[in-house]
Amino acid sequence: MDGPFEGGSASVHLYGYSPDEERRPVKELYGVFRRPRNDADLSAGELAARWGALDFGDAVGDRTRPAGLSAEQRRAVGPGEVVQDEGRLLLAGLGGEEDMLYAAPTRNDHVAHALLPNGGGGCSAAGPDGLHMGWVQTASGSLVVYGLVSDAIETVDVVAGGVAHKARMGENAFGVRFESTTGAELERVVLRRRDGTTNPIELGPGPE
Repeated sequence: MDGPFEGGSASVHLYGYSPDEERRPVKELYGVFRRPRNDADLSAGELAARWGALDFGDAVGDRTRPAGLSAEQRRAVGPGEVVQDEGRLLLAGLGGEEDMLYAAPTRNDHVAHALLPNGGGGCSAAGPDGLHMGWVQTASGSLVVYGLVSDAIETVDVVAGGVAHKARMGENAFGVRFESTTGAELERVVLRRRDGTTNPIELGPGPE
């Protein structure tokens, strides 16, 4: 990914889940992709294009698809081409004027996402409740935890160091900025659905 990105990043891909939502098309899972694009989407899209922030899609699939498949089979199981002109700005102002989460669907109903300008992102199929998640360690030492969730999710808590932090919500998106990573080992995210139920998801080892 080109551009003024510093620090480290990670993206969590949640496999092994098979709720009905996982098989739904991206535009059914995420209402943000059903609304018209606005000026903020276009501006963020120009920034993402300039830095190559969503250069995932087929390039990722070529590295991760199983060997021994035909080109047609690889295209079918891979993420597919990112549909750049359907990108949306999901959440802005995560601790800075320009810190924003931008995402676009792919031809095979995956989602490519990137945090601008600090970097970080990925491309994968939806996890439980539409969850995509990542984190970025910025050059200033802060940690930004962010992700996408389906229309069914109302709020998200990020549990780090035994403490639940209520995430800032956007359109099908959430984010939390930790100014210090001391004691901020990520433990789980708790997805709170609009019907009153919750979905706690345990995370693997994160930044310490």
